Amino acid sequence: GGMGAVANSSYFLGDFVTNNVYAVGYYDGVTNTAAAITLANLDGTDINAIALSPDGTKLAVSGHDAAAVNSDFVYLYDTSNFAVATTLIDTSAVGHGVEVSQMVFSPDGVTLALRADIDDNAEDALYVVPTDGSAAYKLVSPVPPPGGDVKTMVWVDNTTLVYAGDVLINGVSGLWAVDPSAAAPTAVELVPAAMLSSTQKVVDRYLQVDATGRIYFKSDHVTDSLFQLFRVDAAGTTLEQVPGSAQMSGAAEASIAGFGLSPDGTKLAFGIAPVDGENGQIYMLDVAVGAATAITNFNTALAATQAAGAELNPIGWSPDGSMVAVAGDWPLAATDVDDSSALFVVPVADNTAVRITKPVAAVPFQDAFEGIFSTDGSKLFIRGDLVMDGEADLFVTGDFTTADQDAAMLQVVACPNNGDVFSVVPTP
Repeated sequence: GGMGAVANSSYFLGDFVTNNVYAVGYYDGVTNTAAAITLANLDGTDINAIALSPDGTKLAVSGHDAAAVNSDFVYLYDTSNFAVATTLIDTSAVGHGVEVSQMVFSPDGVTLALRADIDDNAEDALYVVPTDGSAAYKLVSPVPPPGGDVKTMVWVDNTTLVYAGDVLINGVSGLWAVDPSAAAPTAVELVPAAMLSSTQKVVDRYLQVDATGRIYFKSDHVTDSLFQLFRVDAAGTTLEQVPGSAQMSGAAEASIAGFGLSPDGTKLAFGIAPVDGENGQIYMLDVAVGAATAITNFNTALAATQAAGAELNPIGWSPDGSMVAVAGDWPLAATDVDDSSALFVVPVADNTAVRITKPVAAVPFQDAFEGIFSTDGSKLFIRGDLVMDGEADLFVTGDFTTADQDAAMLQVVACPNNGDVFSVVPTP
C-alpha cells in the first residue's frame, strides 16, 4: 500500500507552494488532486533532488532544514510513512555548504547515485551510497576543475554508471562510464578527448539506455553546432552516430532536438530542429534496424519563415510503446500562436498526431515543456507555463484523443509567481 503503489500517480519537486521554497508534492491519480508532502527532518527550507526506487517503495530526498543551514542531507523514506526519515548522507561536518542536485537509484534499488559538491565547495562530482545504510558515500568520479561539473548520469545496469559533464576541463563536456562497486572506481572514456573542445562537445542534459545497454546522447563533436544523435556501449568500443537518425532539413542535415527511448529500450523517437521554412517531423526507428520513419505529418506550408520543431526535452513514451508525447511549436492553423510549444500525443503506428493542449496566448509567452505518461498509461503529466507565463505548472489528462483541451481545466498544480514544478516522477 502507500502512496508509491498507485500506478496512475506521481511525485514532483519544485517551489510550487511558495517561490524559492522547495517541496515535494504528490499527485493522486484516483482523486485527481495534488498537494505537498510533509517530510520528517525537512521543513521545506531547501529540497534539491528526489529519486524514487524502481519498486516505488522508497523515496530519496536531498536537502536541509533551518537547523542545518546549508549542508544537505540525503534522507530515505518509506513511501507509506513520510514521518520517519533514515539518514543516508549527512554533510554537516564537511566544512562548506553542500548541495545534492541529482539522484538516481540503480535498477535493483540497492545503490543511490548522486551528484554533489561534497569534495569541492562549488563543483559537482559523482557519488554512490548503499540504500541500506551499510556504508558511507563514495566518490566515483574525478573532482572537476573550477567551473566544471558532473551534469547528469544514468545507470546502464546495477554496476555500471555513465555520466556526462565538463569533468576534466571546464567547458568541455565528455562522457564516461564507471563501475562504482570497484575498490578504486576508474572512469572509462566513451567519447575520445581528442574529439572534444570548448565548442564541440557532448550535450549533457540527459542520457538514455537501450535494451542492449548502449548509451544514447546528443553531441556536436563531429561538426560544430550540428547536434547529432550518438550511441556507445559502456566499454567505449562502439561509438557511432545512431543509424537512421540523420535527417535532412532543406539541403543540410538537421540537428536533433528531443529524443526518447521506448520503455523496453527497442525503439527510439526523435525530433529535429529544422531550418526556417521547414517543419521538423517526429521520427521513430527500431534500434536494431536503424531505418527511421516519420510518425508525424505536420504541414510544412504553415511553418512559413519560422522553423517548427520539437523541444529539447525528452520525448515521453506510453508504457505499452504505442504513443509518444512531445512538446513542439508546430502550427496546425494559420491563426496559431507562433514560436510557442504545445503538447502533442503521437500514435507511433500512424501520423495522426493530436495536439492535446496549447498555449492560450502569445503574450505573455507560453509553452508546454514535456509530457510524461503514468506507468499504467492512463494519464499524461504535462509540465509547462500553459496558463500563466513564467511558471512551470503541472497539468494532467487521461484523454489522448481530444484536441486542444483547456489547459486551465487540466491544471492540478498552480505555482505562485515565478514558482515551478521542476520534475515529475511517476509511481510504478
